[in-house]
Amino acid sequence: MTSNRAEIHLRNPAGWFPRPCTPLPRLLLLTCAFVLAGIHLLTGCGTQSQAARDARTVATTFGQQGLSDGQFFYPRAIAVTPQGRTFIADKTGRIQRFSATGHVEKVWKTPENKAGMPVGMGLAPDGRLFVADTHYNRVLVYDQDGQLLNQFGKPGRGPGQFEMPTDVAIDRDGLIYVSETGGNDRISKFDAHFNYIKSFGGPEDGDAATSRPVGMTIDPDNTLWVADAVNHRLLHFSLDGQLLGRIGSIGSEPGQFRYPYDTALLPDGTLVVAEFGNSRLQQVSRDGKSLRTWGQGGWQVGQLGYPWGVAVAKGQVYAVDSGNNRVQVIDW
Repeated sequence: MTSNRAEIHLRNPAGWFPRPCTPLPRLLLLTCAFVLAGIHLLTGCGTQSQAARDARTVATTFGQQGLSDGQFFYPRAIAVTPQGRTFIADKTGRIQRFSATGHVEKVWKTPENKAGMPVGMGLAPDGRLFVADTHYNRVLVYDQDGQLLNQFGKPGRGPGQFEMPTDVAIDRDGLIYVSETGGNDRISKFDAHFNYIKSFGGPEDGDAATSRPVGMTIDPDNTLWVADAVNHRLLHFSLDGQLLGRIGSIGSEPGQFRYPYDTALLPDGTLVVAEFGNSRLQQVSRDGKSLRTWGQGGWQVGQLGYPWGVAVAKGQVYAVDSGNNRVQVIDW
């Protein structure tokens, strides 16, 4: 039994939520510790010449491994204002605000973090920061200086309840969308006063059923894109939850995904996807055509270690390079 469970974890890099299991072998525990500490055991790491190809488009990087202000311990969640002010959450439960030039401006911690830390967050049109406080089954609402304004949600599988929320998106009318994993595996919709409206994408939703939806993006035509991680695809919904389309399948070829964890909208209306399992970014059209891939597994500038999040601002792409404890800002 122990060896079977270890095999599952090794094959499934998205298995980042704690579950009851038998003890893991010592070698696997050590491997996980090395990865989280930023000591990378990445497969497929490129040569120096391969790294230079994508490094040429990196405008800047910020962050490094550590616990001090401006440093990261496995960053996962990102939100960026149109002007380039950046918010990053890492596994210490810290949320750090950076200037458009990558200098740390403000640091605060979520109210509780021993059970686990946020994996997603989104900015509302009015500037409020919504944080998916994953392991506490709630959403935290902050102003941009870190003052806690509101919170909503409680554990459960009923309407308006959460089981490991993963991301938050807010539309131009102030309506709120929260993705969840665990047993819910759905997107729930709330009004601007945090009242529950409906859910969609759940296990019984047929072709629209999600499995660990991790990242969400609302585009200018007021539709919702969801990174459906364990199904290795993107789902496109209306804001009422009607499935409009599906993109991708499992794999490492252009047009395929391996654990897509986040997506963001580029200025031309195409999408950029952070692939945790392929350690790359991929640009796709709205009809699923692969336009570009960027990055490969590694620790050099221009390479990525299990990217968890992605955002776009000022025509640049911000990649949360989780395994390398940094953010790379790319001239796309």
